[in-house]
Amino acid sequence: MSDDSNTITSSDSYIKSTGIRCVNAVCALSFWREFIAYFFLGSMGLWLPPFLGASSANAVFDPMNVLTFGLVTLFIILEARLFMDKNDDAKSPGVTKLIVLLGVILLCIGYVKGVVTNGIPLLWGVSWVHISLFFTMLVWLLNHVNTSRYDPKGINEMLGGSV
Repeated sequence: MSDDSNTITSSDSYIKSTGIRCVNAVCALSFWREFIAYFFLGSMGLWLPPFLGASSANAVFDPMNVLTFGLVTLFIILEARLFMDKNDDAKSPGVTKLIVLLGVILLCIGYVKGVVTNGIPLLWGVSWVHISLFFTMLVWLLNHVNTSRYDPKGINEMLGGSV
């Protein structure tokens, strides 16, 4: 008996299914728990020293510190997507994998550019560091939301599986 009969594929577009998953994720406590762990607790090295008035802390978004935080975060996201089980995303894992891979490559360049330019603002006080951090959060969101755990629950799931 083939295991392919249990695989669910979606006829929805990638954007529509991602939007539905995003709404379901935002309503879930596990989403917020992981978001806080990644971007509040994980970035304590960026904001805590200046907050405490440490003499060695020059700025909240010091480019070298952001480079370290950003690269580690990106590679954790990439690892999670590349080694994800097939059942964790049955809708369109290839598209998300491609977006995450391209995002990681481009954002690595952005973080290095932030260090090279020493965090000098490009426009309206926004630097490569800020842009890279923002897009890292978007790549994390796209990767995190595009899992089967945020799929809409059908009648079969509510009853415990195939009936």
